[in-house]
Amino acid sequence: PELYWWFEATMDDNPTLSDEDKELYLNQLPEDERAARRAGKPLAHGRLVFSMFEPDVHLVDGGPGWDNASRPPRKDHMVCYAIDTHPQTPHAGLFISVNAQKEIDVYDELWEKGTIAKISETIKTKTLGCRVHYALCEPGAWNEDQGGGKTYMDLFHESGLSFIPGSKRKEDAILLVQQVLKQRTRVIRIHKRCVRLRWELINYTFDKDNHPEDKNDHVIECFRRLVIHDDLQYYPESATAAGPQFAPETGLGLGKQFTDPTMGLGKLSLTKI
Repeated sequence: PELYWWFEATMDDNPTLSDEDKELYLNQLPEDERAARRAGKPLAHGRLVFSMFEPDVHLVDGGPGWDNASRPPRKDHMVCYAIDTHPQTPHAGLFISVNAQKEIDVYDELWEKGTIAKISETIKTKTLGCRVHYALCEPGAWNEDQGGGKTYMDLFHESGLSFIPGSKRKEDAILLVQQVLKQRTRVIRIHKRCVRLRWELINYTFDKDNHPEDKNDHVIECFRRLVIHDDLQYYPESATAAGPQFAPETGLGLGKQFTDPTMGLGKLSLTKI
């Protein structure tokens, strides 16, 4: 219907239910359904890995001052992106802009099949005129193809692109993305043109054992790697790409500096948030 009335409430908002009645009812339910019933959320929402994603809060048509929706303004904007390659399914990518005020714009994505040469041309087009500070790629891109002897990274280099290996720490990165979406200290805008990312955010769920399912997370994988790499910090043009990493318990943007001569990937301790 075009007109409808909808509201969300928790069990505690019902004045007719006693604490004993609520506990008696909840104790009969599985743990995941129990949490959804107590909070007044649909069960499907309760299983989402990124249930703190709020379209009304995070989705925008474009960034302030953006004349071209597909490309951030050059002044005071730094771009970073991540690519997740796949031999069978479409290659995935995510492009993020951070301005001098540390506002985050998740402004473009890549979701297409093709050769590495073709994908490289797409990336060059998307980053033309941008101040790209760094680019990440999944570590598997450095593995040699048993048939041809080359790696995906060899092919990227032949096309004129260079990357830093992205982190493999999936669980840590999920916690950090949850923090980014939940916090309100820094502005984060997800542009509506990122159709695949938006779809994954509302379809990426926990399995029955409370582990993130290994599907519907290709563009999210890029999001995770960008966040865990350096907390989406802003760097002036003279800065290096080896930014800080931080542990979840330190809070967004308050991470510990580290130096790791291997891959720029420090240790993270996993704590509940």
